[in-house]
Amino acid sequence: MATGRGVAALGALGTAILAAGLLLRLPAAVGVAAAALGGAYALEVVVEGARLDRGAPLVGVLLLLVCELGYWSHELRTTSPDEAGVRARHVAWLCVLGLGTLAAAVALEATAELARIEGVAIDVLGALAAVGALALLARIAISAGLAPRRARGPHVEPERAEEAPWRGA
Repeated sequence: MATGRGVAALGALGTAILAAGLLLRLPAAVGVAAAALGGAYALEVVVEGARLDRGAPLVGVLLLLVCELGYWSHELRTTSPDEAGVRARHVAWLCVLGLGTLAAAVALEATAELARIEGVAIDVLGALAAVGALALLARIAISAGLAPRRARGPHVEPERAEEAPWRGA
């Protein structure tokens, strides 16, 4: 029973850290909170002694979304959308990311379950299917324009090289 209280305490601590980080505008708190929440889940799995937890894919997706939404809330306070539909695309991207992560995690869990029963061939087939599913989801997201736009790096088009501030005179 004491371990159950430890799991609850760690989960409550993670939730409190997340809430405080969002209220006090501390982006680093999101990662710490996710670590505490993930630690609480891991402790619960260890206490139960489960070898393969069926809830792991959902917990993984939820932790991913907690981090993404937590960091996005900090980002929204400091930036404004440059063009119409930026936030809608970001929400769509988070949905694709969450569903893709869930699909991959379920496929890997199914692969692990089948590996105990059927052997290495099923394990390899499941891993290839998971990689293929992720590649397909990424391809769909990119072709549909759902992937968020990233800031350009040091690459500069040749005709605009003189406008690059990082190039010396």
